[in-house]
Amino acid sequence: MLLVLIATALIVGITVLYLRSVSIALVIIIGAALSIGVSYFIYRVIYRIPIFPFMNLMSAFILIGIGCDDIFLFFDTWDQEKAEWLKKYQDRQQTEVNIPLNEINNEKQIKKKKINNLQIFLP
Repeated sequence: MLLVLIATALIVGITVLYLRSVSIALVIIIGAALSIGVSYFIYRVIYRIPIFPFMNLMSAFILIGIGCDDIFLFFDTWDQEKAEWLKKYQDRQQTEVNIPLNEINNEKQIKKKKINNLQIFLP
């Protein structure tokens, strides 16, 4: 039982350090605990098997490991998508601001662009 507590503490600690969120680390552990509880309920009540083998309890480590791994992947994907979206947004904003200076009527375009940009900020 002591090893279970040590392993759980290490998993929660590493998850908190990596994700910088205590609540998400606790949700991972709670999700794994609930899945073990549901499997125990199905095993005892639905199948009516009185013995819940030790190997089924050992699956908690696998569940926690897979759950943490999935959360790490989700967070990394989220960060990458956020960075890509921000880059696309900044590029789009930059292309709207840039006006070609080699055209004949660039003063009209600059005035028009300034008016359009002001209309965005004015109510």
